[in-house]
Amino acid sequence: VAVGFSMGGTILAKYLGEMRGASGIEAAVIISPPLSYPAHQQELENRPVLSFAMALPLKLWLWSKRAQLAEHLPEIKMSKILRSTSLLELAGTFLVCQGYADVSAYFRENDPEPVLQYIETPMLIVAATDDPLAFPIPREAIRRNPKLLLAETDGGGHLGWAGWTPASMGATMAGPSWADSMAARFLDFHLHRSRSRARLKARL
Repeated sequence: VAVGFSMGGTILAKYLGEMRGASGIEAAVIISPPLSYPAHQQELENRPVLSFAMALPLKLWLWSKRAQLAEHLPEIKMSKILRSTSLLELAGTFLVCQGYADVSAYFRENDPEPVLQYIETPMLIVAATDDPLAFPIPREAIRRNPKLLLAETDGGGHLGWAGWTPASMGATMAGPSWADSMAARFLDFHLHRSRSRARLKARL
């Protein structure tokens, strides 16, 4: 089984679509994944304040790794990283070193939406309508593949589903995450189903 969060979910979905029935994965869950990459890029371009805010913690982290960057990627200058005003501009600094012509090429070449139709592994997609980092959700592409199940909530943000306990009568940071427990139940169901089929096949 496999679980992917955010861009990890994007990578997992693309892998499953490209591998079709040869992925070696019996069930999967992706949580808050951007699944329509070019449209996601456009959304970030249309929301410069959000893109700027998303770049800030990354720039701080990269500053803490400045010695390693200077050693392994000397062509990338810290001054350029610190001057970047958006997540896309910051990403573009590194994507060229990874063989991409530009940011658009990265989003285009890694877009999972065209291969969603080929996924043969049961996969749960957990998303929230108020998540700006996973918008837009390709609902039609998901609906066309019976192996995909979209669980979409009105709230939750990006990876923001809290726990739920009877004592608090509502959401709380204590206790298990709703999304995590939902993922575990989905995977457990499909694993038991797969094993039951294997036992039945062995008897025939």
